Amino acid sequence: MTKPARPILTRHLTPAEAAKLAAEAAEMGAARKRIDRSLAWSALGIHPRKRKKPSDSTPSVGHPREYDHAAICRVTEAYIAANGLPPTQALLRSAVRVACDSANIRVPEDTQLKKITGPIFRQKKP
Repeated sequence: MTKPARPILTRHLTPAEAAKLAAEAAEMGAARKRIDRSLAWSALGIHPRKRKKPSDSTPSVGHPREYDHAAICRVTEAYIAANGLPPTQALLRSAVRVACDSANIRVPEDTQLKKITGPIFRQKKP
């Protein structure tokens, strides 16, 4: 058995006409896919989920912060302004921890506190 013959165009297309036909075919194919998908969803009772756009105000990964980083930074700046910069970062962390405790601000463990106060220490260090 032979394959059915492909239709032959009786005239040659210009490149502009060929591009126009290709664009129309692609548009029709995409529209047909959207229609088929929406018909299948309505037949099955499925509603597509809308994707959430990531916002700039929330961290992109992980759970929300448990500690107020801005308040800890303010306490650190205030301590340095009042008492000067301690010679080591460990002394700064312990002083900030005491100052935050007296201001009723929750303070994380040393590793996370170092990440918060470290940039301030390095910026102020001569």
